[in-house]
Amino acid sequence: MGNLKKIILDEFHKIRYSGHHGYQKMKTTIKKMYYQYGIKKDEEKYISKRLECQQVKVECIHPSGFLKPIPILEWKWEVISTAFIAIFPKKSRQCDAIMVVVDNLSKAAQFVAIKSTDKPSDIAHFFIKEIVRLRCVPKNIILDGDVKFTSKFWKTLFASFGTNLAFNTMCHPLMDGHIERVNSVLEDMLRMYVMHQLKRWEEFIPLVEFSYKNGYQE
Repeated sequence: MGNLKKIILDEFHKIRYSGHHGYQKMKTTIKKMYYQYGIKKDEEKYISKRLECQQVKVECIHPSGFLKPIPILEWKWEVISTAFIAIFPKKSRQCDAIMVVVDNLSKAAQFVAIKSTDKPSDIAHFFIKEIVRLRCVPKNIILDGDVKFTSKFWKTLFASFGTNLAFNTMCHPLMDGHIERVNSVLEDMLRMYVMHQLKRWEEFIPLVEFSYKNGYQE
């Protein structure tokens, strides 16, 4: 391996956390800084032999049926998907879950640390503080069947905003699979950060979110 190839792989070692979006995004990140003939094969070889890459790799399987297509969108943050990931080790703030919010047009995402015991009113407060305040009031929200979303308070609140709530089920083929894919990517990246320091997961959420947003999106 030439000197330049060694430099590139050393550079990849420094940015390995951002590389765990997947091979294609890692390759695009490397391409922004360096180029060398044959580097693609070296990248594949490096990833296939790296322990951390194999530990966080998730097995992908074919979906059980056709997904329901979402209409073509016109503007960012008009249609979003929301779901929860739980349960994580508790620390200072006693948070043990993450609320994932994804814009279906730009694929941008926000990750908000919450408690699994939070009431629907608390979740609505976080949503308004982290999403509505920084973005806008969405026209349509695609949700799972969590009781926090199906509560009367949540439905009444967003009815007053003029927002339509579209519910789906976890394993039904006619659903929005995008949020599930983002959840999988988030779990992979967070696992890489906190593999040996599990209780610090909440500290790394801003870094994971920045890395996700900075990654290449097809």
